[in-house]
Amino acid sequence: MKVLILFASLMWLGNVSFCQSDREKNDSLELRGRQFYLEGYKIKRSALANFMVEDSEASNYLSKARTNATIVDLTLHPGLFFLVWSSGDAIFGNGMDWSMFGVGTGLFASSIIFERAFRKNARMAVKSYNSDPNKGRKVGELNLGINPHGLGFSYNF
Repeated sequence: MKVLILFASLMWLGNVSFCQSDREKNDSLELRGRQFYLEGYKIKRSALANFMVEDSEASNYLSKARTNATIVDLTLHPGLFFLVWSSGDAIFGNGMDWSMFGVGTGLFASSIIFERAFRKNARMAVKSYNSDPNKGRKVGELNLGINPHGLGFSYNF
C-alpha cells in the first residue's frame, strides 16, 4: 500500500512539474499597436522593464522604445492641436495662421518618425525576449532524492 501511495504521489509530482515547465515555455510577449501583452494580459512598459532586467539585449531595445514613445507623446498631441487650431481659424473665416500650421505639421511629422522608431525597437525587444524561453527568467527546479535513510524533496529557484 505504501509503495502504491509513493508511486501515485511521484506520478502526480512529475505531472505538476511538467505542467509548470510547459506554462513557462509558452510565456511569450506580444506587441499589439503600442501595447505589450504578456501571456495575453496587457502590461505597462515600466513593468515590462522589470521582466527584461536579466536580458540585456531586450532591455536595451525596450529602453530605446520607451524613449521614442515618450517623444511621440510629447510631439503628437501639440502638433495635432496646432494643425486643428489653424485649420479651424481658416474654416470659420478668421484667416489661416500659416506659422502655427507649419509648427503643427513639423511636430506631427517628427512624431511619425519617432513612432516608426518605437515600433522597430519594440519589435526587436519582443523578438529578443521571445528568442530563448529560459533566457532572463528564473525557473524553479524540483528535485527528488531517495536513499536508504529516507525520501527528500527540494525546490530550487
